[in-house]
Formats: sequence, C-alpha cells, structure tokens
Amino acid sequence: MKPLLGQTLKRLFLLLIPLLLTGCVNYEVGVNITGLHRGEIVQHIQLGKQLTSFSQADVEDWLGSLEQRARKLGGKTQRLSPAEVELTIPFANMEQLEAKFNRFFNPKVGKQPPSDLVKFKSQLKINQNNFLFLQRTHLQFNLDLSALGTIKGQNSRLIGANSLLDLEFQLQTPLGLKVLDSDVAERIIQKSDRSAVWYLQPGEENEIEVVFWAIEPLGWGAIAIIIMVYIGLWLKYRYSSHLEDTITQN
Repeated sequence: MKPLLGQTLKRLFLLLIPLLLTGCVNYEVGVNITGLHRGEIVQHIQLGKQLTSFSQADVEDWLGSLEQRARKLGGKTQRLSPAEVELTIPFANMEQLEAKFNRFFNPKVGKQPPSDLVKFKSQLKINQNNFLFLQRTHLQFNLDLSALGTIKGQNSRLIGANSLLDLEFQLQTPLGLKVLDSDVAERIIQKSDRSAVWYLQPGEENEIEVVFWAIEPLGWGAIAIIIMVYIGLWLKYRYSSHLEDTITQN
C-alpha cells in the first residue's frame, strides 16, 4: 500500500512541477536599428527564483555560455543579478545584423555541444533594395520552438518546459514599419510607426515578416552636391554678366 501511495505522490509532483515553475524564464530579444549603418541586438534574460533554486549549477552554466557568445561577437554583458543578465551586441549594417544574430542563436559546435538550458532554432533573413533617397529592408525572422518540450541540465530534466518560457521579440526601426502576413500577427503586444513587440509561443514555429525604410545618405548627398554645383554655376554666371556690364559701361 505504501509503495503505491509513494508512486501516486511522485506522479502528482511531476504533474505539478510545470505549474509551480510557470514563467521561470523571461527572455526579451530586441533589435534596435538606429540608422542605415548602425544598431544593436539587446537581450534581457531573467530567471525566476523557482528555477534558480531548483538547479543553480545549470542556470549559471547557461547564463555563462550566453555571455561568452555575446563577447565573441563584440558584444557587452552586464550581470544584473545572479539570475539576470543583459547582453548587447552592436552591428554596423544589415549584413552584420543577419550574421551576428544567426551566429549567436545557432553557434557552431565542436566536440563539446554548447550548454543550453533553453534551446532555440532561429533564422534571420534580410533583403535590401535601394531607391536612391530611401532604402527598403525586408526582414524575415523564424524562431522554431516546436522542439522545446523540456528544459534540461546536467543533473535535471523537467517535463513540460514549454510552459516555462516567456519570450518577447522587439523590433525598432528608423522609419515606417509595416508588418506583413504573419502567423503571430495576433500576438503583437505593442505597435507604433517605428516599433513592434511580439509575444512568441513556445512549442510552436513563430514567423515574423516586416518591411521598413531608412534614409539613404548617398542619394541625398548626391542631390545636395548637384544643387551646390548648380548654385555655384549660377553665381558664376551672374558675376560674369555683372562684370561684363561694368566693363561695357566704362
């Protein structure tokens, strides 16, 4: 009777773990594009007390691996607390944004796989078109969390970990932002002319597709040069005409 009661209590405990640890990982990923040739990837990760007390060694190992990846990409890290970290990775153009973003979330592995408490499969694609005065950027972001069925570490494994992750993706652009057809369009938490915030669903494949614009300085610079040359020629012509009239009168 006692072994049966013990098995029943153990099963009940395993069923309650996902409920007790709900919202243990708050992960915010932001891409802030402040101009045509600059911006930064900002990540804020905060772990709940339930998770850190359950497996402190695994948590520290995972946060340390994220900090190491950010530094390898020229980024900065700030440990706000033992269970909270902020990562900032700068980029100089859209090509760097695509490369650094994909390298961070899809690191190459050698003999030892990277320590990942929460595993992501992501891909960021960017296409740009130049329209002389403006540059159009088409951004596609795919984050596959369908395999996120467990959170596991060296000494622990939790069932139903897809309920433990609270993930948000934020995009800030220099000019107008247009959200195209997306399976997560209904999950937009906040939207303005230049930014949007999405809530991403664990256990599913999340796709985001947007278009935004940025000022093309070369196009405007060329127009400015043409105007300055035209003004210079016009002033030269006026001065020459005035000089000829003066000579004629004398």
